[in-house]
Amino acid sequence: LLASSLVYNSPGSLDEGAIASLGLVSRLARKIEADEAGGNSDHLPDLWWVLRDFALELVNADGYEIDSDEYLESSLRRTNRRESDEYRAAIALAFERRRCATLPRPYEAESDLRADTNKPPRPAFAAALADFRR
Repeated sequence: LLASSLVYNSPGSLDEGAIASLGLVSRLARKIEADEAGGNSDHLPDLWWVLRDFALELVNADGYEIDSDEYLESSLRRTNRRESDEYRAAIALAFERRRCATLPRPYEAESDLRADTNKPPRPAFAAALADFRR
């Protein structure tokens, strides 16, 4: 693959559908990279998983606040469901270096998203976007 980073943009939270989708992409990327390198290769990009319109509170099972990277890592832990765990393992194997960014909705009202306006986005969105850019 040609890039040093893959930005995977998906809506909402890290659910089974999102993990399965990226798991399939991960398997395909490993196959392409291995075929091009004549075997296994470690030249896959870093992963940036961007969750847009994110609305969950980031806390662990004990109720302690976590950051978005910890949220990603906890979502990739084994679930004891074979197919689901295969997707998680494929992501972890393909992307050894991974980061996650959570972006809340930029505007409260759906109409503000569609309107041609100079209205600035919500402060929470602007702050999350600034963190992502760093």
